[in-house]
Amino acid sequence: MFIRKRIWFLSVLIFIISVAGFYMLYMSLLPSADLKKVDPKDIVGEYVSNNINNVISDIDQNMGQTIEGVPTSQANVPRITQSTQMVYQYYYEEDGKTVEEIIEPPYFLIDLTRDELQEKYSDWQISYFSSQKVIMKKNISSKSPYHFVVGEYNGYITIFYNNDGELEIKEITETPISSLPIEEQNKLKAGIKVYGEEALIRILEDYTS
Repeated sequence: MFIRKRIWFLSVLIFIISVAGFYMLYMSLLPSADLKKVDPKDIVGEYVSNNINNVISDIDQNMGQTIEGVPTSQANVPRITQSTQMVYQYYYEEDGKTVEEIIEPPYFLIDLTRDELQEKYSDWQISYFSSQKVIMKKNISSKSPYHFVVGEYNGYITIFYNNDGELEIKEITETPISSLPIEEQNKLKAGIKVYGEEALIRILEDYTS
C-alpha cells in the first residue's frame, strides 16, 4: 500500500515538473513565435521604404550642386569657329580714316571666347563678338597706307595713288566711263577716294562687272 502511494506521488510530481518546464519553455520561445507571425511582405516593404527615403534625402542634399570641373555657365558662351568672319578695323588718326580687313580666323584663334581673345589681343578693342562675326578695332597714330582715288583718264576708269595730294596712275582699266549712268560718270570725274585694298576691289567690281 505504501509503495503504491509513493509511486503515485512520484508520478504526480513528475507531471507537475513537466508542466512547469513546458510552460517555461513556451514563454521563452514566445517572441520568436510572434516574429514568425509577421508577414514577410511587410518586412520587405519596410526595408525598401527606408532605403528609398535615404536615397531621396541624399538627392535633396546634392540638389543644385555643380559637378566639379564642368562649369555649366560656359555651355552657351560664343566661341570662334572656322566659319567665323574676322573683321579687323584700323583707324588711322592722322587722316581719320578706317581701313577694314576681313579674313578667316587663323588656327590659333579657333575655340576662343571673347575674354580669351581680349587677353590675347590686349591692344585691340573688340566691338562685336559672336560665333558668326568678330569685329576688332585698333587706333594707329599715322596716316592710312592705302589711299587710292578711282577716277577717269582718257575716258576710262582709272585707279590713282594719292601721294600726299599728288595723284599717280596705278592702273587704267578697260571699262569706259561712258558705259555708266551720268551720275556715276560725274562721281568718277570728281574722283572717288578709297581706303584699303579690300574697298578698292569692291568698288572696281561694282563698276567693271
